[in-house]
Amino acid sequence: MLQPVLDELAAQMDNTCFLARLSDYTTIRPIAWAIPADGIGAYVVSGGDMPVHASATAKAIMAFQDDDTIKRALSGTLAKMTPKTITSRSRIQAEYRTIRERGYATCWGEIEEGFGAIACPVHIPQMGVIYSIGTSGIASRLKRRRLQDTVATLKAYADELARRLPVITTESARSGTSSAAPRSLLRAEEGFSDA
Repeated sequence: MLQPVLDELAAQMDNTCFLARLSDYTTIRPIAWAIPADGIGAYVVSGGDMPVHASATAKAIMAFQDDDTIKRALSGTLAKMTPKTITSRSRIQAEYRTIRERGYATCWGEIEEGFGAIACPVHIPQMGVIYSIGTSGIASRLKRRRLQDTVATLKAYADELARRLPVITTESARSGTSSAAPRSLLRAEEGFSDA
């Protein structure tokens, strides 16, 4: 149900594309990905935590969380993975504000030198942002396309994913699970393994 969206996006971007999800209040994990037909790209391993201060998809989600959630997410050790990794909490929060304003996040050599990523939040009605969609790869390969063209494409696919994911149930909305995925969305993710 949803995997074809990622497969199509990877073919169009000619880079690895993936969907990430806020899995608890401070942890973001990739849940599905697709690689281009030529197989060249950065690989995302499902199940590993994405650094909330460096990963484009993690930043695209965290930027839209409430202040308490952001504070919790940034309370632990923020690893300096490369010279470009930002570990200052005030600078990270400023970057989150910029991401909210412009609608996308980037990662240029913050996790691994020479690699980059661009991601957009997936806004789900009545729930907010618990997903993001992104593309990653060798930075020079990603930069072959204009940034604004990549962002426009990612935003269009984010909108498509938001339409395909079911609307949350009234019960989930009443229980206040705005930062954790309700069962209906988790069931929708099972569609990724059907492809």
